[in-house]
Amino acid sequence: MNSQLVRTLVFTFSFFGILQYSLAQNTLNWSSPQAVVSGNSYGNLRPRAVLNGSGQVVVMWGQLGQKTQYSSVRNGNVFTAPRRIPPVGMNIFTSDWAGPDMASSGDTIFIVYKEQPEDTSHVYISRSLDGGLNFQTPVAVDNIADSLSRFPAVAVKPGGNPVVSFMKFDPMFGDPRYVVTNSSDGGLTFSADVHASVHSGGEACDCCTASMLANSKYQVVQYRDNLNNLRNIWAAASTDDGITFTLGVPIDQTGWIVNACPSSGPDAVLFGDSLYTVWMSRSSGKSLVYFSGVDLTNGFLYNLDITGDFAGLSQQNYPRIDKKGDRVAVVWQQNAAGSSQIVVAYSMQGFSNLFNAYEVVAFEPGTGLSNPDVVLDDYGIHVFWSHFNSGEVRYSYAPFTATSISESQKTTEHLLAYPVSSGLMIQAAANEKILQVNLFDLSGRKIKESRVHNSNKFLFPIDKNVSGLHVLEVYGPGTVQRLRVFLPISR
Repeated sequence: MNSQLVRTLVFTFSFFGILQYSLAQNTLNWSSPQAVVSGNSYGNLRPRAVLNGSGQVVVMWGQLGQKTQYSSVRNGNVFTAPRRIPPVGMNIFTSDWAGPDMASSGDTIFIVYKEQPEDTSHVYISRSLDGGLNFQTPVAVDNIADSLSRFPAVAVKPGGNPVVSFMKFDPMFGDPRYVVTNSSDGGLTFSADVHASVHSGGEACDCCTASMLANSKYQVVQYRDNLNNLRNIWAAASTDDGITFTLGVPIDQTGWIVNACPSSGPDAVLFGDSLYTVWMSRSSGKSLVYFSGVDLTNGFLYNLDITGDFAGLSQQNYPRIDKKGDRVAVVWQQNAAGSSQIVVAYSMQGFSNLFNAYEVVAFEPGTGLSNPDVVLDDYGIHVFWSHFNSGEVRYSYAPFTATSISESQKTTEHLLAYPVSSGLMIQAAANEKILQVNLFDLSGRKIKESRVHNSNKFLFPIDKNVSGLHVLEVYGPGTVQRLRVFLPISR
């Protein structure tokens, strides 16, 4: 297979505005955490959520002792009784770091999972046609002779057919790689699998999950690679409906080298030609969550550490992302100031101001909150997580308020800034213009001002002696965008 490596222009810096969250206040009204099912009888592993055709939230999670998966539908303000997804007698792999995946298209919902024992069993898909209330008899996805499989992920193509990625091994668990298989009949049968993770020269990280995406132009599988213990995130994309995956993108530029199992994979959303990804890396010596955006047509790529390190932070992990229209939300777990936290960053105007601040949805002393997921509807943000002290899946919801959806200040979604030798190169979309750029310190004092002659690209000089957290303010015709940057910027 021919491999086309996308050429990238990369920058990495933090622009998170709150170093000590205890000084900040939530701007959304989060409901008190609610158990999806009271008690620990049904488990609480790795919840995942989607919307059905009626706009109801469908959530699933794993039960380790029973080796099974349950689901529930939020109906009004209550959750339906949990329903077992695999048939009785089928044991599946489920854990707090990996397990089944789910995707929806209207009232059709697909769930993929791996039967146990893993060395002799198949990847299966279960389908619901009634919005998640009932699931049909599972169908085997993989047809791989004496090869082995694990870690399935699923997306739904326009038209309603599922596409599934999974990790494939030679016998004895050798040569781990991610492959993709398509269905043309609603998930009843699947094509021969196609090798996707061919681009780095290494192999797939054999203990890390992947994500699967599809739209009318692309199928994209994202995974953690292993090139001589360099365990960065890659994306492999197909533009011919999954026949070949000739486009390879090194999403992650953090350079994490580790001879151990990260057990943490990426999540992403696909919006036209743009791919937005979140993941965890420990390249800095501490587990931090990261964000990237890439244009699949030209390979322009940027990386951001979402918060960077800050006082009291112990670790972050398991970020998830969702998008609906111009609204975006990212959720992750973190331990900070001695407490376990589920936190959300959100934006009402796309990705440009997504990480200006974050909201603490839930917290408690210790390390008992983990593995969150987030789903957006037209009215607010739904967040689920594992609560290990109770053995429950917990849930919280925040409606969008008048303040959160105010358009009194418009933002520019495709504004980019990246370091060059003498400062920051600031670039707007081709049809947008930059009129003025200001730099402020945190006291509000203006450090520098530059006026621009109606261009969509501008070099903003910054003295190397300017240091600390600052606010970059970029004006266009009727728009203003503010980013928080740490200076000096590595160039």
